[in-house]
Amino acid sequence: MTFPRSRPAGFSARAALVLAAVWAILLPGPLALRGEAASVRPAAPADGSLALAYQTPWVGASGDFALRLRVERPPASADPELAVTVYPAVETRSEFALTLEDRIDHAPLLPVQTFGLPPAGPEGATDVPVNLRFVDRLSLGDAEGVFPVRVDLRERRSAAPRSGTEPGRLLHRFVTHIVYVPEDPRSAKLGAALVLPVHAPPGLPADGDRQVQDLDHLSAVNAGLEVTANMPVALAPTPETLATLAASTDDKAAAVLSGLQQRASSTTVLAGTYVPTSLPTLLAAELDVDAETQVARGAGAVAETLRLRPDGRTWLGSGPLDETSLALLEARGVERAVVNDIDLKPVTGQKLTLTQPFTLSAGERQVRAVVADPGLTAHFDSRVPPVLGANHLLADLAVVYLDQPGADRRGLVAIPPPGWRVDRQFLETAVGGWTQNPFVEPISLETLFTDVDPARGDNGRPLLRVPATPSTEGLAELAPELRNARRRLDALGTVVGPGTADHGNLDERLLLAESSDLRTNRQRQAYVDAVLSGIDDQRNDIRMPGGRSITLTARSAEIPVTFQNRTGGPAKVLVRIQSDKLDFPRGNVQMLDLTRQNTTERFPVVLRTSGAFPLRITLESPDGNLVIGQARLTVRSTAASNISLVVSLGAAVFLAVWWGRHALRGRRARRLLPT
Repeated sequence: MTFPRSRPAGFSARAALVLAAVWAILLPGPLALRGEAASVRPAAPADGSLALAYQTPWVGASGDFALRLRVERPPASADPELAVTVYPAVETRSEFALTLEDRIDHAPLLPVQTFGLPPAGPEGATDVPVNLRFVDRLSLGDAEGVFPVRVDLRERRSAAPRSGTEPGRLLHRFVTHIVYVPEDPRSAKLGAALVLPVHAPPGLPADGDRQVQDLDHLSAVNAGLEVTANMPVALAPTPETLATLAASTDDKAAAVLSGLQQRASSTTVLAGTYVPTSLPTLLAAELDVDAETQVARGAGAVAETLRLRPDGRTWLGSGPLDETSLALLEARGVERAVVNDIDLKPVTGQKLTLTQPFTLSAGERQVRAVVADPGLTAHFDSRVPPVLGANHLLADLAVVYLDQPGADRRGLVAIPPPGWRVDRQFLETAVGGWTQNPFVEPISLETLFTDVDPARGDNGRPLLRVPATPSTEGLAELAPELRNARRRLDALGTVVGPGTADHGNLDERLLLAESSDLRTNRQRQAYVDAVLSGIDDQRNDIRMPGGRSITLTARSAEIPVTFQNRTGGPAKVLVRIQSDKLDFPRGNVQMLDLTRQNTTERFPVVLRTSGAFPLRITLESPDGNLVIGQARLTVRSTAASNISLVVSLGAAVFLAVWWGRHALRGRRARRLLPT
């Protein structure tokens, strides 16, 4: 909402005079129009259609307002007509937003002008040029303003006497605006920074090979970059999208990546999380490692694919920031942020659009920030015809300027929403009006942060804004599964190394499970299950023999164990040996490097007893958080221990004494018997 702007005295009188005078000359016919943007012709609906193909970006005191309309004649109507109605200038941004919904509460400022259509073309479509000529300020007055213009396609009013002056049936309508500039503005222009996302749905599925998604859209982004070549634009690529493009063998994908690399070399490139996700949500779910990995891998993917370091000082995320997430970002050198207004708590008493940087304050953490203006974002709407949507954007910028036409330098940020389909017509129209606008100038994010003074509150101090409470929806239910998968994956990294391709693939899938592109927990769970399955596959590639028996013939001996490594690279494991009947001189825990497919290690043992008994071998990750495998061997001993030797010797002595005494008694007894 904005404060009403004051109107000069006598405006209403002039308007009344205009209503009684000739205000414009409506000239159908050929026009020399800039920007020959031809909208795609849709199938003609039953009631016809009406689309804006071009309009003058702004009008001076005695200028012409030119329109070019693309008309689809209704098959059932033999005599349609066009009607153009100009309304008084909007006084607030809220009122401007209502005009976009065709909610105009004022009477027409000027008489409704109607005219018939020329004959239809062979395909039933007609290009109709319309020229509204304003005569020496008598039409729109002395004040700058944004005037709604309603354009109707309707049935011609009936010639029957009872029809009166009522118009015929409405067939199609849209509302555009005249940006009226009777004289050159003397105050600083409103700066507007454009951030262009480069995003596609995840290219790496939960199960399957990587494939670029929505390649046509990414090609359109490249075409859009060509249109914006002469204005400062910040690129905001999704790192996972870049990684998918770089891994693709498709020539079209390679051309897209090449175009991004070329444009990135001459503009600001922002890096966010590897996939769109909320850092506060990850941190609140105790997924600290994931949050750090999302940020680090995001910056790394941008640097590797675009061959340059992204702007590490400026953060553009897809969710709110809080104290813990700001601490994480500050540790990585982030000094400023572009945030969504919905992720901030409203400012009490704030009525004008915020057009200056402010301080984002969360607990003890603070960072300089600007808002991605939600009103400007709303104009990037694929449901609205592109030329009309672009002119709505330009008119909205003019309304923001006119909120405070005499203020110091101001600026704001325009970012298309995630689902916007890049349209060349939209960008050509917007850029053309953006770069040749008396109210607005394109600026970079750097200029917005450094050259525009910070906003101040009612107390004269720098304006502080606090983040809204982040939502944990989507990740909260799966947080335990995500933590378990991360713990096991990190443990696997200590075995095979975190830089291997297989480990990196699993790590990427785990990050994808946290993407806001996934709308259901079932989709997220599929990625988590794929990670756990991949971990098990790599565990099973490290094996040891089980079920066999080993015979030891000496009290001190060595037990040979052969380990198989089928991971395709070196592996480091922790071996734990246990037996109740054996002692281990070197200890029962040993770190082992498996650098070959088959590695035989000999473990010294000392027998406590003879016989047959089990030997348990457990393979673990070096950090002890992942059991790789277990084996059970049977040890058979034929060697005597010290105790058994003592017992045997004692038994032998006892038997010898016993037999000796027995023999002696027998001889005595025989001597005592009579012969």
